[in-house]
Amino acid sequence: MYKIRLFILIVFFAAAAVICLVRLANLQLVHCQDYRQAIADKQILEPQPLPTIRGNILDRKGVVLAKDVPVFYAYVNYRLCRLLDERFWEAQMQRQRLDETVSPQRLRYDIQARFSEDFSRLNRILAFAERVGASRGEVLQSIERINSRIWEMGCYVYWRRVNPNGTLDDYRRQKEEIRPAEVFGLRLVEMQQTYPVFEIPAEHLVEAQAELSGLKDVEIRTHGQRIYPRRTAACQIIGWVGLVQEEEKELFSQDEYLRYLEGEVIGKAGIERMCEPILRGRRGEVIYDKDGRLLQRREPQYGQTVQLTLDVDLQERIEKYLQHPDLPPEVASVVSRRASAVVLEAATGDILAMVSTPQYDLNKARQIAGRLVSDPNTPMRHKALEVNYPPGSTIKPLILLIGLEEKKITPYEIISCPAHSPPSGWPSCLAQTRFSRMGHDWRWADEGGNIARNALRGSCNIYFSRLADRIDSGALQRWFFELGFGRRVLPAVEWIDSKTGEQLVSWGTLPQAHGSIEYGIQQTPYTSLEQIRPIPSNRQSEKRFWGIGQGNLRVTVLQAANALAAVVRGGIYKPPRLIYLDDDPFNQKHQKILPISSQTLSVVRDGMRAAVYEDGGTAYSTFLDFPLRKELKIYGKTGSTESPDMAWFECFAEDSADRSIVIVVAVPGGLSGSGYAAPVGRQILQFCYEAGYIGVKPGNPASAKHSAGRSEQGANP
Repeated sequence: MYKIRLFILIVFFAAAAVICLVRLANLQLVHCQDYRQAIADKQILEPQPLPTIRGNILDRKGVVLAKDVPVFYAYVNYRLCRLLDERFWEAQMQRQRLDETVSPQRLRYDIQARFSEDFSRLNRILAFAERVGASRGEVLQSIERINSRIWEMGCYVYWRRVNPNGTLDDYRRQKEEIRPAEVFGLRLVEMQQTYPVFEIPAEHLVEAQAELSGLKDVEIRTHGQRIYPRRTAACQIIGWVGLVQEEEKELFSQDEYLRYLEGEVIGKAGIERMCEPILRGRRGEVIYDKDGRLLQRREPQYGQTVQLTLDVDLQERIEKYLQHPDLPPEVASVVSRRASAVVLEAATGDILAMVSTPQYDLNKARQIAGRLVSDPNTPMRHKALEVNYPPGSTIKPLILLIGLEEKKITPYEIISCPAHSPPSGWPSCLAQTRFSRMGHDWRWADEGGNIARNALRGSCNIYFSRLADRIDSGALQRWFFELGFGRRVLPAVEWIDSKTGEQLVSWGTLPQAHGSIEYGIQQTPYTSLEQIRPIPSNRQSEKRFWGIGQGNLRVTVLQAANALAAVVRGGIYKPPRLIYLDDDPFNQKHQKILPISSQTLSVVRDGMRAAVYEDGGTAYSTFLDFPLRKELKIYGKTGSTESPDMAWFECFAEDSADRSIVIVVAVPGGLSGSGYAAPVGRQILQFCYEAGYIGVKPGNPASAKHSAGRSEQGANP
């Protein structure tokens, strides 16, 4: 019996030994790597992000309009920051067993003595911050914000562990009952990380590296700060960046190195917002062990560069002129507060300048955003892009073009400008009041009468209202749509990532109005001809007022410039271009050839040229003493409206090298196109000449360069 029991005991111990050996072998051979990784994970801190660097925004010549510049910060570990948090010391006191013979003051002194080395490092950091110009008060406030953030986080984490089913209202009621000892007993990742405490001026960087690099729990890191070197130039176009909000974090949320972290910036307006997927870089990261040794570093990737078609020097020069125009005081005050202007390179549709007054400093936009939003002059709204206006008489060249192509008029047919007032429901002519006793066709009696070119030359309301009334309303709307009205003309950008080959679609496009080409005010932009709502049969009289650019017809300044550019190109429509794309150097991807005959174009050109060069032309007095009127061929049209008051001027100019530019100026509140807008257009044309975009001047590198660029596009009329 005894032997049997001994045998069973031996077998039991042998089996136990075998099981232990098998388990040991399993751990050593199968789970060894997992075990080692688990041990290592306990020694490795969470990855710490390296900031993204946004791409630059450049003008057409490579001038920097927006860039990130390095800003150096001292990052301090929370282990040091907590020394200035009274709640940390309360936690240490609560975790000690109080001895009645030891006073609380003595106990606190003994506890703080254990952190003497940490106190020494923190004081050294604070002293250095003061030496490099950082206010001690601001540094202490920065540390206080860090401590408060982690305290709030710790309180919530502890409460949630104790109350997994509680509500936020429960948390708010019970938060004050949480003891510091419970919070500081947690092992939060955030309690192991470093945080930015103060900025280090670049001139003190070497000193900072010598002073701080050897200190435990402190390091120097670089941030990218967005700056705008030209400050106010093209401010509404370039836009600005601001701190990312919770609802904006959805963008790139699935990408570990693109997603937004708290405190990062995102494009808020303009190109900065439109091209956010292109400009944003990829974040890097560093991994340390608990002893502060660097284990791994992943470098950040810079965002891509966006190059605009704008010439910032030309843009800035026009902006400064509009702010202080050399015009009579009553005119200058209106122009400086409300004017907008567009300059296009006709061959490509490139936007050389697009100006809206007043401007604001992009470097201060985040700080003064509230004031900008409430400003009655709406400086944040680009008036050439985002505002609809009645086009006034600047629509008349297009009405003539449509009438000729629709066979509703011939170049030499006379539509009389009678002495008597027109019937009820028809637009009137100011000249009728002045010269009511001079009879029919009084104005151009010796020059063929009130024919097409003369009607355009003198901007005759009678001629163009009656011509528009002859045109089928559907045809009128169709032509307007084909010329870019009633829709958004500035397209979204399709961008190819040069590294991955993937297509990046920009985050929408710049805010822009779409005008109106229907009876009543059009609420949404059209994308096809089929969407156009016809003018009701009982409202066909609307066409008469469209013929003089009034009624319900609305356009933007950019639309007006782009439609005129299509005329200059001989009937080739292109959307205006603001951003250069490598795969479409001449902006031909979306161009369309409109069925416009050379004879029609010749008549329209002749009338617009007469408006500038011939007596009786609405822009004749403005350009009479203009030095460039002989060197360039200038074709212009003034315009004005009432209710609302609006002044317009549009023109295109050509030189002997076959280069041409389009200029459109709009002045809300202006009383006449010839008095308020045409002088501004003349000055902008002078600026374009001096910048080399028009006019061939011997020895001028800019002229030669632009002339060569135009010759490469000779396939386009």
